[in-house]
Amino acid sequence: MNWDAIGAMAELAGASAVVITLIYLSVQLRQNSSLLSASLANAHREAANELTLLLASDRSAARVFWSGLASREALDTEDRNQFDALMSLWFASVLQGFQQSDETALVRFEWGFDYPGVHQWWAEYASTFTADFKAEINRRLQAHSSAV
Repeated sequence: MNWDAIGAMAELAGASAVVITLIYLSVQLRQNSSLLSASLANAHREAANELTLLLASDRSAARVFWSGLASREALDTEDRNQFDALMSLWFASVLQGFQQSDETALVRFEWGFDYPGVHQWWAEYASTFTADFKAEINRRLQAHSSAV
């Protein structure tokens, strides 16, 4: 066997190793993407569950939340402050879904956009969010404004 043949076999082995490495990295990247998606979905559920747990375990918070959804403006100052805090929790979850481009998470929160209190809260606090998030929420609220 001559050196040219040995060199050609070494190049073939090197090229094969590169192809195998690229296939391996592709599989790992796909698995990592799946795990990341599952992790993000779990984070969204945990954020939503935080508010749900609070409302399920605290009758006063639940009363304020549901009364505030009907009309934030009808709440007294103390209840309005608590409602605002609850809505901040809720919108933190909405923002998380938006930042991660998770349409499923955003749709999951839209049920609340049918309530006047959400529109009233948003009118008061929209300025605390980024322009792109405000535009998205305004678009979604507009789609639900007929129910209000």
